[in-house]
Amino acid sequence: MTFRKIIFWVHLIAGPISAFAVGIRCFTGTVLSFPQKLSVHAEHNAHFVTPPAPSASA
Repeated sequence: MTFRKIIFWVHLIAGPISAFAVGIRCFTGTVLSFPQKLSVHAEHNAHFVTPPAPSASA
């Protein structure tokens, strides 16, 4: 195996691994940067509770 092929395969394997690591860091950095906005968006239905009907039993 030539030196060029070794470098090629190392680069081919290291590229997707590092891209995955960078992607995870981007995602977690975004989540840590906008916690209030993300929680408001995630809980937008939790703030509205419909009261039970008067005829409902407890």
